[in-house]
Amino acid sequence: MASALWLAAIALAMCCDRVIAMWLHEWDVDLWLHTHKVVAEIVKAPGTYATTIVVAIIVGRTHFKRSLASWFVILATLLEGGIDFVLKWGTGRTRPFKLHASEAQPFVLSPFRGGVPGFLRSENLCFPSGHAALAFATAAAVAMLWPHAKWRWIGYAIASIVAIERVLENSHWASDVVAGAALGVGTVHLTAWILTKLMPSREPQVATVG
Repeated sequence: MASALWLAAIALAMCCDRVIAMWLHEWDVDLWLHTHKVVAEIVKAPGTYATTIVVAIIVGRTHFKRSLASWFVILATLLEGGIDFVLKWGTGRTRPFKLHASEAQPFVLSPFRGGVPGFLRSENLCFPSGHAALAFATAAAVAMLWPHAKWRWIGYAIASIVAIERVLENSHWASDVVAGAALGVGTVHLTAWILTKLMPSREPQVATVG
């Protein structure tokens, strides 16, 4: 059910990709963020691995499972990053306005662009959004570790702001960030499932994590 809802959300976002990108471009919203790079960098910082490492350290010091909880955050986000890298190369979707300076072309795909060298560079590839995926993966991991905490939704709110910034900057299509959010949340659940299979003796503890 959850997968179907995510797919529907991605499809809906794809219907709006071109309209949103053109509107932001015509009103110079993307230009403003490009000329105010400090603002853009601060807003998207929660979608960087430096932030995730800090979160993992805090988790390791505050969660009752200590290092296990910290490693859960790290492993989940590493898995997310690996899948994101492969998906970018496999779909070959180009960032807005990189193919044409004044025309948004969201559905021009070039799968496996550049072969192996292209895989290593991933230049101007955008589906899904890495910043959004990492921000949502970090938020989902923390939410799993504290499943009953009311404040756990703050992480998702911050991740949503990161996703919105990536669209406003026209670094990503709207569907890129929705797919990134789905990837981030999904890989956290996948990591929790894998851990329960690899460490059956710790199943009660991992179940709490999940």
